[in-house]
Amino acid sequence: MLGVDYVVWGSMAPDRATVQTAAYRSNDGQQIIPVRLSRNAPDAAYALIQASSSSAPEDRAIKQLLANMNLLQAALTAPLAQSPATHGELMTAIESLDQALAYEAGDDESNALLVKADTASGNALAAEPRNALAHWLQSNVAYNLALRAFRKGNPAEAEKHLAAMKKSLAEAVENRETVPLPSLVTEIEADYYLMVRREPEKAAERYLQMTKTDQPLQSQLRGHWMLAGIYAGDWGMAQNPIVNAEKSRFHLVEILANWPESPEAKLLKQWLRWDDTKRETEFNYLPTIHVIET
Repeated sequence: MLGVDYVVWGSMAPDRATVQTAAYRSNDGQQIIPVRLSRNAPDAAYALIQASSSSAPEDRAIKQLLANMNLLQAALTAPLAQSPATHGELMTAIESLDQALAYEAGDDESNALLVKADTASGNALAAEPRNALAHWLQSNVAYNLALRAFRKGNPAEAEKHLAAMKKSLAEAVENRETVPLPSLVTEIEADYYLMVRREPEKAAERYLQMTKTDQPLQSQLRGHWMLAGIYAGDWGMAQNPIVNAEKSRFHLVEILANWPESPEAKLLKQWLRWDDTKRETEFNYLPTIHVIET
C-alpha cells in the first residue's frame, strides 16, 4: 500500500548522530538483527539487510531480500542516459506518463501530461538518438494520443499516432542494449511483440517474466495488468486462441490482492462493479478498451 519494496522501521536518537533500527521476519515478527548506523548513512536499508544476512546466512527470506536489494541498488544507481540533463528529461517523461495514465483516455488533464511526456522524451532523443528508453516512452505517448484521437472522432490523427508508436517501439527494441534495467528491456520486448509483431504468445511470455517476485513491484503490476487484458480478449485478441478466462482472472486477483490502492485496481473495481459489502463483483467481464487496430 505504501508503494515501496521494503520498510525500514526504527528510531533516531535526538541527542546522538545514530539510527537504531532492525529487520523483522514477516511470518512470526521476530527481530533478526538490530543495526546501529550513522545518521548520515547514505543507504540505511542496504546496510541493515547486509548485516541481517551475515547474522542469519541460512535464512531463506533474508537471502532473497538481500538479492532483491542488490538488484534494487543496481537499478537505482544505473544511469538512464549518457548525460545528467538527458537523464532528467527521461525522469520527467516517466513521471508525466505515469500521472497521465491515472486518468481515463481522452481526459484533458491526461492530454496535458502526455504532451509534457512527449516533449521531455523528444528532448532526450534529440540529445541521444539511440536511447531506447526515450523511444519506448515516445511509443507509450503515441499510443495514448491515438486512443484520445479515436475517442474524439479523429481516425486520421489516430492512425498517424499509431504509425509513430510502431516506429518508436521498433527503434526501442533495436537499441535495447542501451537500457540499464533488465526489467525494462523485458517490457520493451513484450510491448513490441504485442503492438508491432502481433504475436501475443511471445508477448505473454515476457509479461509473465515481469510478474516474478524478484522484479520491481511496478513491473510486476504492469505485467499482471497486461496479461489480464490479453487473456480477457483485449488488445484485439478477442478471436485469438490465447484468450483464457481463468488466466485472466488469476492476474486480476493478483492486482486486487497486492495493489489494492493502485489506479489499475480502482479501474477493475469500477468495471467489475465491486461491492464492498458483499466482497464480490456484480459484473463478470472486462470491457475491451484497446480494440483499435494496431
